[in-house]
Amino acid sequence: MFRTNRSIRFKFTIAFALFVAITLCIFSTVLYILYSHQVRQNIEKSLHFIVEQSIRNFFDEHDKFHLHTQNEPDQFSQFVILQVYKKGNLLYSSHDIPWQNKEYPLHQYVEIKNGKVLVLSKPFSREYTIRAFYLQSNEISQLNSLIIILIALVIMSVLFSVIGSWHLSFRLLTPFRKIAEDASRISTKNFDEKLKFSVKNDEVGQLCTTLNKLFDRLKKSFSTLQKFTSNASHELKTPLTIMRGDIEVLLRKKRTPEEYEQTLLCTLDEIDRMYRLIQGLLLLSQAEGDEIELDNCEICLVDIVACAKHNIGKIHRNSDITLHETMDDSVFVWGNSIWIQQIIENLMNNAFQNTPQKGDIYIKVEQSIEYAIFHIRNSGDGILQEDAPFIFDRFYRIVGSGAGGFGLGLAICKALAEKHGGRIEFSSVPRQETKFSLYLPLKK
Repeated sequence: MFRTNRSIRFKFTIAFALFVAITLCIFSTVLYILYSHQVRQNIEKSLHFIVEQSIRNFFDEHDKFHLHTQNEPDQFSQFVILQVYKKGNLLYSSHDIPWQNKEYPLHQYVEIKNGKVLVLSKPFSREYTIRAFYLQSNEISQLNSLIIILIALVIMSVLFSVIGSWHLSFRLLTPFRKIAEDASRISTKNFDEKLKFSVKNDEVGQLCTTLNKLFDRLKKSFSTLQKFTSNASHELKTPLTIMRGDIEVLLRKKRTPEEYEQTLLCTLDEIDRMYRLIQGLLLLSQAEGDEIELDNCEICLVDIVACAKHNIGKIHRNSDITLHETMDDSVFVWGNSIWIQQIIENLMNNAFQNTPQKGDIYIKVEQSIEYAIFHIRNSGDGILQEDAPFIFDRFYRIVGSGAGGFGLGLAICKALAEKHGGRIEFSSVPRQETKFSLYLPLKK
């Protein structure tokens, strides 16, 4: 009944109809039980009253049985049969009945004839027994009529609930159909369109707000993807174009071995350039996804900084830049030493590339209550305010900075820091200095 391919409207209608049916069935059952119980109590009270009244009518003050004119059978209800027994022998019966000689328990209400007759027997003056039979045919007919009425009520109510809920669900689901139609028209060409709604705080408004925020994120992701594709294509196209040009020039005529060697060396440099680009993209993709297994452990941050400084020193050994250090050997972090060293090397390499000759770089390791902090500050041109929002974007390079690379270093640093549960912050004073701060969780 509730297969997944059924519409919400159908499911709502069936569920509401079942709820109404079950509720009415329970109500009808309780009503029938209470009503039948009340009818039984009324019959028992009537029988008890008739028996007591008969004792006063049939017996004198000496407890002798006398049948008077006022006690003739036509004076009794057509639903009640009275009998008087003396020592088991029938003295009087208001009607002839086939079950008059049977014995019945005293002082108890007994149903006979499949519940159609209720019997009450009461002894009197040791010798006599008064027995009253109540014919329940009228009450049984009333109860049967009540059952028919209740069944009809349940059927009609369920029918009306199906019709009503079908139309009500149509009205309730109309806004959602409108949302589906509007959302289906939104594509990569018109992400700026928004779903419209009238009430912000109801369910429809909340759904529209959530979907609008989702479309904003999709727009941003799609724009980032387009930009990434364009930049990656450009970065890969440049070395391929250079290699193609060199090889075409080389093949125009016979060359000397030295010329072949020079062309091959240039081609190898471009291949190395593409390899570094691909490695950077792969690392960034892994850092932003779930493919990296951090394999965290306790790490002395000063030792990681020393290793990174050693590696970067080899690259910039000919630079005339003064490095100033302030280290706290007691700072330990919880993370992956390889990736943390990658972050610090990228930050240090970025600082060396953007520091002029005879400039200064200051590195500092300290800790706060929750984080170990690595600061690196370098003199130089700094970062302009218009460039600040984009420095962690892929392939973003500040115009005129003079730094090489593909613009992936800071994006990788940010992704790896967040992978460790940390963050990177920066501040800059244009034409004076730039400062980056890496925050990593302390040892657990």
